Amino acid sequence: MTFSLQAIAVTAAFAVSTGLTLYLAGSQLLLDRPNERSLHKIPVPRTGGIAVLAGIRPIVFGESRTVIQLEEQTLMALDREFNDATAAHGGEGWASYFAEGGKMFPGPETVDGPAAIRELMTPVFADSNYSLTWEPVGAEVALARDLGYTYGRYESIRRLPHGRRVVGRGWYFTTWRKQSDGTWRIVADIGSPDGPPDTLTVETP
Repeated sequence: MTFSLQAIAVTAAFAVSTGLTLYLAGSQLLLDRPNERSLHKIPVPRTGGIAVLAGIRPIVFGESRTVIQLEEQTLMALDREFNDATAAHGGEGWASYFAEGGKMFPGPETVDGPAAIRELMTPVFADSNYSLTWEPVGAEVALARDLGYTYGRYESIRRLPHGRRVVGRGWYFTTWRKQSDGTWRIVADIGSPDGPPDTLTVETP
């Protein structure tokens, strides 16, 4: 929002809120009648602060939403970068996006922290017959802009002899936390398969 548009928006918001305030001030309950401790001599509205807050609130919340949307775009881009780093560097690339204490849920036990996650995932991605890719669908960031999540679709492929392959698809959900240096790191990652993987035969020419 440019400065001129902000000025117009603020002016309009104040005009509307002030009109409503003056209308409400016609009520006897919203009039401050002078007494021995008053500085004013005639009844005045008690609601001046309402007009100020009502005028400012739409601007402040509008600006906050814009900042949050930018953070959500950042998480979407970061999730795609996470996918590319994993494709290029395997378990090392995968683990590098996790925060200290970040968790995976591959089974009944959690795997905690980048070192343990790297140890688990390095042999998985070292298998040239296996691949895992994903694409984020959406992102949400908290009002405090310190916690957010991305979610989307993943596809895993395991290639078998004789042109066969096992394909798994599903949803994933990744929770991110902003670190003290301003970067986002994963604190929890989990996937939910659509169902049993499909075994397909790829015809070769």
